[in-house]
Amino acid sequence: MYAFKHIVLTSDLSENSEAALPFAIALAKQSDGTIHLFHAFENETSEALRAGILVGASAWLSSVHKQRERDLMAIVSSIQTTHGAKATLTCTHGHPAEESVKFAKNINANLIVLSTHGRTGLPHLFLGSTAEKIARLSSVPVLTVRPGESVPSGREFRSILVATDFSKNAEAAIPFAVTLAKQGRAKIILTHVVENSAYLNEPTWSEGVGPDVEQWTQTLKAEGEKKLAAAAATLATQNSISVETVLKIGRPDEEICAAAKQYDADLIVMATHGYTGISHLAFGSVAEHVLRSSTVPVLSIRSIVS
Repeated sequence: MYAFKHIVLTSDLSENSEAALPFAIALAKQSDGTIHLFHAFENETSEALRAGILVGASAWLSSVHKQRERDLMAIVSSIQTTHGAKATLTCTHGHPAEESVKFAKNINANLIVLSTHGRTGLPHLFLGSTAEKIARLSSVPVLTVRPGESVPSGREFRSILVATDFSKNAEAAIPFAVTLAKQGRAKIILTHVVENSAYLNEPTWSEGVGPDVEQWTQTLKAEGEKKLAAAAATLATQNSISVETVLKIGRPDEEICAAAKQYDADLIVMATHGYTGISHLAFGSVAEHVLRSSTVPVLSIRSIVS
């Protein structure tokens, strides 16, 4: 099984960013892993000017940085003493998303965890767009948590929705979902969405020419149901886990989020890249839309399949 031995927890010290902390702790304790608390200081000279610091801006920024390092060390101490997990602190300068991805790669991290929303300004990263950029750039799996979400009972995910388009790219998410399912004795909800709007925009079709959309959608639905059943049977047999199937018709990101709510999933797992075309979701943009709008945590796995 996949082990989350080194977890990068990106923080801007905002109240919103604290939402990701319990998830990082829970996953680290399950794998006896280490949380690497990470913070990137951006170029903040302009913020000093806006704060009215016309003289001694460098010294003022230095004092701000030192205070933030103390605040971050307090989080590390709490993780260690209160929650019994291993933790370290790393601070650097640069763009938060780019530096987080670089740091995770340098330490061979297994996971990046962060909130999807934060505040802007001197003491905060803009974690909304930062989360999306990290998920897009990172070769390491990324768990994004929306403020207000709570850790599942027993600190384990009990119901995991796995979105698939049956491509090799989408399969990259499966091992991670299986690991979490086994750790929490969770069920997997294998979900496929038939996008019924894709055929209406085909530029090579003139008006009145092309397949009957409704008939074509129903054909794809039948094919999808067969593929889902086969994939679920294989997944359940090979891993001794419970697997259910869900097929939706509509816009992929909306239907994935709706299915997560309908079936009470407490985690969505999906690849960030997939093939496009009639029978596939455009997983690059779909994953980002899901990350942005999902009311449950999203685990994004970047596929290396081309």
